[in-house]
Parts: sequence; C-alpha cells; structure tokens
Amino acid sequence: MKRSFFGRNPIGSRPQPSFKSAMRNIDYLHPLVRTKSFSILRASILLCILSIVVIGSILWAWERIHFETFFVKMKYFQLQEVKVHTRWPLNSDLVKSWLPRLEGRNLFFVRAANLVGVLKEQPWVDLITIQKEYPRRLNIYIEPKKPRAIMIQNGKAHFLNEKGGVIDKVSPQLLHTFDLPVISQDGPASPKAWEFARAIEMAHSIHQKLRPHYFVSEMALDPYPYFRIYLSSPQVEIQLSVESWEMQFPKLVILLNNPPGQIAPIQKINLTFPKKAVVSLALSN
Repeated sequence: MKRSFFGRNPIGSRPQPSFKSAMRNIDYLHPLVRTKSFSILRASILLCILSIVVIGSILWAWERIHFETFFVKMKYFQLQEVKVHTRWPLNSDLVKSWLPRLEGRNLFFVRAANLVGVLKEQPWVDLITIQKEYPRRLNIYIEPKKPRAIMIQNGKAHFLNEKGGVIDKVSPQLLHTFDLPVISQDGPASPKAWEFARAIEMAHSIHQKLRPHYFVSEMALDPYPYFRIYLSSPQVEIQLSVESWEMQFPKLVILLNNPPGQIAPIQKINLTFPKKAVVSLALSN
C-alpha cells in the first residue's frame, strides 16, 4: 500500500474526518444526551423526595400518640382557669355548665372548634371568640343575641330577634327584664303572610312616636295589611293599616291629645281609611 508524501493516509483510502468536523458532530449530539441525562436525574430526585415524605408520614403517624402523650403529661400547660366574658341574660356559670370540664386538660389540645360547636347550640349565643392565654388560661367571649320583640302566637310566647327569628321561649325570669313591644297573632293565616321583621320595625317606631305620654301594651296582627295597637294609659284600641298608618299617625296624636268632648273618653279609633278617622266607644271582641 502506498502512502502519501507526508505519511498521513494511505493512498486510495477514505480520508479521516478533521478535528473540526468531529467537534461539529459532538455539538450536534450533545443536547440530546444532556436532555436524557437531566430527565433521569430529575426522576431520581422526585423519587427520593417522595420516599422521604412517605417515610416521614409513617413515622409521624407512629410517633404521634407518644408525642401527644408527652405533652398531655406536661403540667406546665395544664389549664387552671376558664374565664367567661359575657353579659345578661348569660352568665359565666351558665356558660360553663354547657361545656365539658376543661380544668386540668392540656391547653395545647383544647379544640376551640369543638367548644364553638357546643356553644352554638344554645339559643341565646350569638358571637363566640375563644382565646388561649398560655400557659394556663382559656378566655371565652360570648355576645348574646339581642331580643327586639315578644311574639305571642297561638298562646305561646317567644323572644324574636330583629329579623323576626325565634330566639327562645319567654320565661318568667326574663319577661320583665327587657322593655320590648309585644306582638300577637291569632287565627288562620292570611293569604299574604306577615313579615315579622317589618312588624317589629313598625312596633318600635310606634312606641317611639307615642312615648313618653302614651304606652303601647300590645300590637295585634290581623289579616294583612291590618293591625291593632292597644294603649295601656289611656285604654284605647287603635286600628291601623300597613299602607296608611304613617300618613294617619298625626291624626291619631291629635285625637289622643284633644279628644272630642261629646264622646270622651275615646275607647276605639279606626284609622284604616286613607283620609278619615272613625271614633267610637265600643271595644272590639
């Protein structure tokens, strides 16, 4: 075989690729090799992380009982005082009677959500805030519901909130505690039912407009839109309508302050008509 003058390649053989050509081939293949290597590395890292999470979860679940038992036995965080902050008609002793015994338990493991769930079942409880004061005190703040009226319906009396919702039955202890309008409703329901929230709003408005000279003892709801109010002093029954009572109210005040002499004292006033008043002596049954 003959060689070239410089002895590099045999004469007639295929020339060997140059260094630059080889480097171009390496540069062309390099991104593929790098991508494949990175995918394997990423999968390995994710597998390691997943293994750590699984093993850690198993160990946490296994040791949790021992961990909790350790904290329960720590006397430094044992609950010594449960302080209830509230106001009438609720009190501290009543609130504590609704709850399980908390003194002596570890404050870390007193579940506020469980206590809130128990307290929410009580009729007078509205807003609840529970605050842990480490290391040994638990504060419970309770805002009671605000009654806005007493509803007597079919012989049963209940406290109502401002939206007309029932709070609780009226008890003798609470009956004279609140200065509230009394609303009553008897008989079959009318085609258009009363909205108690609207009735409560009207009752308070009438109370404010007539005081301090006249006191409303009861507001009776008749078939909508009619209702009656009863004054305790003087004893007068007044018939009104939802649609016209505000317009007729100045006439009512004039009749109460200056009753017609020929039929005094007035015992019944009908103001259900838009522009007139009917005064009589007879009380309705």
